[in-house]
Formats: sequence, structure tokens, C-alpha cells
Amino acid sequence: MEIKAPLGPAVLCEWFAGVFFRELTREQMQNYGVGGFDRLAAELDQAIGPPSVGPLEEIKGDLKRWQKAPSSELELAADFAALFLANGVGVAMPYASFYETGGKRLFDKPHHRMARRLEAAGLTVDVDAREPADHLSFQLTYLAELYLAQQPPETPEEFIRLELLTWVPKFTRDVAPVPTTYGFHKAVLKLLNAYLQQAARRA
Repeated sequence: MEIKAPLGPAVLCEWFAGVFFRELTREQMQNYGVGGFDRLAAELDQAIGPPSVGPLEEIKGDLKRWQKAPSSELELAADFAALFLANGVGVAMPYASFYETGGKRLFDKPHHRMARRLEAAGLTVDVDAREPADHLSFQLTYLAELYLAQQPPETPEEFIRLELLTWVPKFTRDVAPVPTTYGFHKAVLKLLNAYLQQAARRA
């Protein structure tokens, strides 16, 4: 995703959504490493405030490490898989239903709520992705649409409180102990949590 100034909440939500939906490409990694992350970091710092400092420093440290590691693209892809594609007993999963049902099932009430929202907003879930509608990335894409809509069906703050803050902090805590080579994705999750907390207070 090409980041252009001026940024705003919709762009930030789309960026978050992209990070959590698929692995970074080599092109994205190279772009971040030559200053492409700077504008985004400044916007996140402005939107979040002091809680952004630690995660942003961690990400910037990773950007430097990527440039020195020939296998960084594969290692980062392995990190993504460990955090967002794992399944089985005791793993964390990026779906609201997983948390509303105590880890027992997917495609539950949050999925159906999100499916209705996405349909009403004219957003379609990529059938090739085979992901439930309550995947974190789909929720963030919908949130971006709320920020862009002139007459949204619900306020962004309402959606954040009702559908995101109910489970994203728990997911963030659950992935924290997962071993990864880089801290990039975990740091972005920390930024997302702080961003959502700040956004929810703006109502």
C-alpha cells in the first residue's frame, strides 16, 4: 500500500488491515527501509501520543535489521504465519468469534454481524481468502469505510467499542508470548490497541 500525505483515520485503518491480512512483500520491506515508514510513523505518533513511542521504536529497529538479513522476507513471513495463520489447541486466532465463544468455534455471532455490515456497506469478502467476516482485517476495512462515509450507519467510535475493543486487546495479549524472529507484527498490534483506545474516546 502506497502511503501518501495527508493521512487520516481511514488510511491508518487500511494500513492496519493490510498488515494483519497478508505477509509484507519484499517491495514493501524495501520501501519501509528507505524512509517509506516515516510519514506513517509520524501520523501514528500524532494520533496515539506517548503510548506509540515503544512500538514505533521497535518497528524502526526491525527495519534496520531487515536490511542486514538476506532471509528477512522469509523470516517475517514465518512470523506472520505463527501469529495469524496458526490453528489448533491453545493458539490465538484473529477472529472476533474465537473470543466471543471462548476459543470454541468460528463463524459465530460476530461473523454474522460483520457479514451484514459488509454487505450493507457494499464490501465483499474475498472468497479466495476463505476467511470469516469477523477477521480483524475485515473489521478494520469496515472501520475505514465508516470514517469515509458522509452518513455512516454507525459511528466509528460505536463500532470500535462494540466490535473491536471487546476482543482485540485479548488477542494482542495472547500473541505476545508466541516466538517470532521480529517484533514487527506484535508492535503493530500494540499500536492498533492504543489507536483504538484513543479513537473510542473521541465520541
